[in-house]
Amino acid sequence: MEIVLGKSEKYAAKDVVTFRKLNDRYGSLSNMSREYGIELFDTQFIASEMLYIAAGFRDEAIQRELLKHSNPTGAKRIFRHGVYLEQHWRKDWEQFNVEWMKYCIMLKYRQNPLWVALLNSTKGKMILEDSSMQTSTTSLFWGAKDTLKAKMVKAERRRLKKLGNMNKTQIKRQMDELYPTIVGNGYYEGCNTMGKLLTMLRDNSGILHCDLPDDIYILGNKVVAYV
Repeated sequence: MEIVLGKSEKYAAKDVVTFRKLNDRYGSLSNMSREYGIELFDTQFIASEMLYIAAGFRDEAIQRELLKHSNPTGAKRIFRHGVYLEQHWRKDWEQFNVEWMKYCIMLKYRQNPLWVALLNSTKGKMILEDSSMQTSTTSLFWGAKDTLKAKMVKAERRRLKKLGNMNKTQIKRQMDELYPTIVGNGYYEGCNTMGKLLTMLRDNSGILHCDLPDDIYILGNKVVAYV
């Protein structure tokens, strides 16, 4: 199958393997999963997302502060927002972030044979990150949405908020329970960059061309890209 990164497309549900929640069948394909970590420069990163985020900072002290966190999702909320984003985040991030993601998942592939087995079990189908429940500005870039499901989720989330008797965690739990029962369009729309990269990684036996800038340092160590 021809894969074009950065292009928004439609994907029939029957033709894709999706992941959304970490405890779903293919949830460990997510960058947020702690089931398969990565080691780099004698340092263990509990999830590929942690290594991915680390490269957004030039300051080694901030990278070390990031690694103190045991929850990748929580760490992302802290380090990709507020003062960290405004004052410390690399301004050229979007010029190399996809290439850096390639590097991260290639490391994951080389170090985790059980993860590779899970990846290979999707053979023959496009992998897709279902971002229908997400509200971030990048949700249609890294993933793809069933637009009907996304619309219904948004409406139900708004209704629950108006009731005023549930906190954010309770609303999320309620929506997670509701989501599998929602009948959608039967197709997804979006760039699905994460899913495409995983599909490319699988079909190329763990090898992706990676074009990184020469000034990425992780914990004081210069990163040399795979070719």
